[in-house]
Amino acid sequence: METPTDSTAYPKILPADVFLPLNHPGGTAPARNNDFINLFAALIHQHGKRPVEFYALRMAVQPGTLAPAIQAMSGISALSWVDEYIRLTARDLLANTDLPLTEISQRLGFGSLAVFSQFFLRVEKIRPRFWRQRHRRG
Repeated sequence: METPTDSTAYPKILPADVFLPLNHPGGTAPARNNDFINLFAALIHQHGKRPVEFYALRMAVQPGTLAPAIQAMSGISALSWVDEYIRLTARDLLANTDLPLTEISQRLGFGSLAVFSQFFLRVEKIRPRFWRQRHRRG
């Protein structure tokens, strides 16, 4: 499975300082300059859709430690971070590029167009092709 390896492969639209305030318990977000959260967000951007364990290994933490740490620091589950980043990036690529769906699915770390389409349908309630037709810019 090919995935992006440089930061120009697709836009970085979900930095930690934007995503952290969403759903944090008590209505206040932790410090936005949290190196742990920033590293996690950067790895999602770099590698696309991967299991949480994949990111834990790259962050040199036990897989069972990453998810609770991200949840405690941000109020959002690690899996939700990954899914939301991929969802927003997919929407951006669909609306603002002419990339074929197969290339978008590869850039976002999906093994096939079918898996990407199933993910997108689950999170957006519409197939990517139809979402693109409705939201095309330019």
